[in-house]
Amino acid sequence: MHSFTAATILLALNLGLLWLLMAAPLGRRTIRFSRVYPLSPDRL
Repeated sequence: MHSFTAATILLALNLGLLWLLMAAPLGRRTIRFSRVYPLSPDRL
């Protein structure tokens, strides 16, 4: 009975971690923005 409890807890932790990784993908946290300067390329 003790091993069944440990296996159940381990399964629940693994499923929780998988859910977190799918909910917040790690490689998708980039911020992009562009800026336009009213200068000529020589002055910039």
